[in-house]
Amino acid sequence: MTIVMKEMMDCIENPVKTKLLLALQTKGTATPKELHQVNSEIPKATLYRALKSMESAGIIEVVSEIKVRAVVEKTYAISTEFAHMGEQVVNNNDGEAYYKMFSAFMITLLQKFERYGKQENLNIEEDGSSFNALSIYATAEELTEYSEKIMQILTPAMTKTSDEQKQYTFATIVSPPTENE
Repeated sequence: MTIVMKEMMDCIENPVKTKLLLALQTKGTATPKELHQVNSEIPKATLYRALKSMESAGIIEVVSEIKVRAVVEKTYAISTEFAHMGEQVVNNNDGEAYYKMFSAFMITLLQKFERYGKQENLNIEEDGSSFNALSIYATAEELTEYSEKIMQILTPAMTKTSDEQKQYTFATIVSPPTENE
């Protein structure tokens, strides 16, 4: 199934679908019940409607089905084609789609910080939360090299190895280049 760019953008711009995508990206695969446990603020009917729409659009796919009494329980994953849509946006040099993807990315980060900020007993320093922006000078090739080195450093941290570990979101942003100042 070929995913149409409009369907991809609808998914990215829809907060419910974005939350479901993020949960699937984190978990790999999940049932609607598991997705609802992670996103309990989403009404079940809305969650099921979103999943059906995303499945019809080819954004997610059913990776297994198990019959539980009279109901078939589906397990979903992000479709391979959707997982590579970012590459298509870059290859097509689609600035509008790229901007919308970035906007969805930023909204997701803002939602994480909003949820964190509403916690009662937070300790920003102890929790290790931070953000910063650095100006760097590099060629496109150097940026690729830096990204690869960062991934080499962070790859071991992408798997939980002890109960003391908390899950963080480590986000990097490389803005479009500006004229040399």
